Amino acid sequence: MSATFRVWFVIALALSAGLAHAADKVALLSTSFVLERKFKLMEEAARAQGVELAWTQVDRAAPAGGEAGVRRVLQGARLVILDTPRSDDQAQIERVAGPMLRAAGLPTLGVQVMSPPQRLRALQMDAAQAQRLFDYYVGGTRANHERLALYLKAWLAGGELATVPPPIELPNGGIYHPGYEQAVFATLPQYLAWWQGKTGRPWQGQPVVAMETSSSYLSDGQARMLDETVAALEKAGAVPLVFYRSSRTQRARVDGTVAAAAGAAGASAPQVGRPAWTRRAAQAEPAAGSGPGFPNPQATRTVAVDEPLLTLQGQLLPQVLIVNTFLGTDPEARKAWHQAMGIPVINLVHYRTGTRADYAKDNAGVSSFYLPFTLTSAEYIGLQDPVVLTANEGGELVPMPEQMDLLAGKSLNLARLALAANADKNVALLFWNHPPGEKNQGASNLNVPRSIEHLVDRLRAEGYAFDAVSEAQVIAAVAQMLRPTYRKTGLADLMQTPHWDFLPLAAYQRWYTTLPSAVRQRIDAHWGAPEKSHFFARKAGVPGFVIPRMKLGHLVVMPQPQRGEAATMDEEKKLFHDTKVP
Repeated sequence: MSATFRVWFVIALALSAGLAHAADKVALLSTSFVLERKFKLMEEAARAQGVELAWTQVDRAAPAGGEAGVRRVLQGARLVILDTPRSDDQAQIERVAGPMLRAAGLPTLGVQVMSPPQRLRALQMDAAQAQRLFDYYVGGTRANHERLALYLKAWLAGGELATVPPPIELPNGGIYHPGYEQAVFATLPQYLAWWQGKTGRPWQGQPVVAMETSSSYLSDGQARMLDETVAALEKAGAVPLVFYRSSRTQRARVDGTVAAAAGAAGASAPQVGRPAWTRRAAQAEPAAGSGPGFPNPQATRTVAVDEPLLTLQGQLLPQVLIVNTFLGTDPEARKAWHQAMGIPVINLVHYRTGTRADYAKDNAGVSSFYLPFTLTSAEYIGLQDPVVLTANEGGELVPMPEQMDLLAGKSLNLARLALAANADKNVALLFWNHPPGEKNQGASNLNVPRSIEHLVDRLRAEGYAFDAVSEAQVIAAVAQMLRPTYRKTGLADLMQTPHWDFLPLAAYQRWYTTLPSAVRQRIDAHWGAPEKSHFFARKAGVPGFVIPRMKLGHLVVMPQPQRGEAATMDEEKKLFHDTKVP
């Protein structure tokens, strides 16, 4: 073989390898709203089958994103997948990639899981094949990623598609546990029996903490936070109940069936598939009476709490509910549902815009862009106790250890509180004194003393071990507790009454050292040594802080502390919304 022939032979092999590589390429376009861990997992599965899955998030900076990213993934591709859950994502794809997509003219699968009724949009594709690809893609999980890669390989090669195993669907509503081989239980009794056998302890009499989540976390490879939450709750002594109410594939199927039936009949189609609480609540009659009252607004609908994943023999099982799902759909129905359950609810929030290190530097902790979806809707519904659990580490939502400790501790404390007798509960009541002033005792014009008297009477009637108190007694005690804030001699006067407690300086310092060093440095630089506090005193020679409080049996009544020990009330007001002063 001549040298010239060998050179041309090598070139031909290289060209044929390049053409084969290009022939097995699929382009995937999305936005940063869809976390990239999902794409990395699918890319890995595709690579194992010799298929290149080239992906880009068009709103990222070039060269990874933007027009450069679009050109990169489209070059040599034979199929395009557009993962655009919301209309905003679809608009971003059109702005950045629209002209290039139309010029390419490739078969295109549009996955629009948050845009009913058309969650699937196919261009230049066989409808049945597009549906099969959609079901693999949306069903997610490792098994479906592998089967999607097999299907793409056969589709690109013109092979026999029928030989590829069908998509595996998650149950349409189920209970998740990472220790279960099939991952999801379809019923509550099955889960409880398995859990009891796995742990070797009965679930009865144990605190039960439920987490409402979305099947998308399982489908898209974001189960780490679920797994670690389950582990933390079990370690703390609770029975975890992580459930989702419906699967994405079933929702898409129901939307398609309803839309088709409505189009054929010219009217609304009947409901299809597993009923949802939103539908039941929407059909309910207005509630009679005054509703459950504080802390939620008055109920406007009656809802039967008949979710089979949460109720056993007609009784609601969990004492606490963690909400880890989208809150934007029908907030009125969700509000009524939570009111009907009557248990504490923790709103779980994820720091999607940065890492744990970014979160530690963030003064707010929640991006203003996400406020409507994370806090505004939640507070309207009545979920007023948010916990930021995870940060975005390379596209994966990873729990922050200190936040997981907070979530597990808060959940267990609330659950145990619900199981305790009222007579055994210790309660603290902090009141807000505004407008400020030594003689004022009103929280924005609320009659605080009379309100406390009424609250104590009502809670005593419900079995709480509180001492009775009159409005006049509250007025006298509150005046004594407020005096140290306004008078130099007020602290000594307060210590001559029974309305104070004592925190030793050593106990405070043990807690203080647990704060990050950067936080302590800022506090020390601005406020100085703790001994400078005008609530600093000595009790039997022990240095510490005087805490104003009125003790009424198992109830402690306290004025809300000032934001800072300012010289004047004007300076105190400046601290109300100051994010710079520690």
